[in-house]
Amino acid sequence: MTKSEQNQFQENFTMHYINTGTSFGRVADPYLAKALKALRPDVKIPDRKTMAGILLDSNYVKVKAAVDAWLSMQSSILTLQSDGWSNVSSNSVVNY
Repeated sequence: MTKSEQNQFQENFTMHYINTGTSFGRVADPYLAKALKALRPDVKIPDRKTMAGILLDSNYVKVKAAVDAWLSMQSSILTLQSDGWSNVSSNSVVNY
């Protein structure tokens, strides 16, 4: 993989975890690594710290810019919806 392809893969891979609400810790699953290596032996899978750090930050900037651009073109009323629940540790979780 070229450096550009590797960067694009890691950004999209991280976005999958963000969009599905999947814990970054699950990236360490050995079967995931085996499956990805079977498809592309030279792929470098980011670790959870990289995903929660620089990749999360860069994806946030890109998504925020896209949302801001979309919002600036809207002339209609927007609605914000929220949902709340408790996690397994009984901590409150609010999703917007």
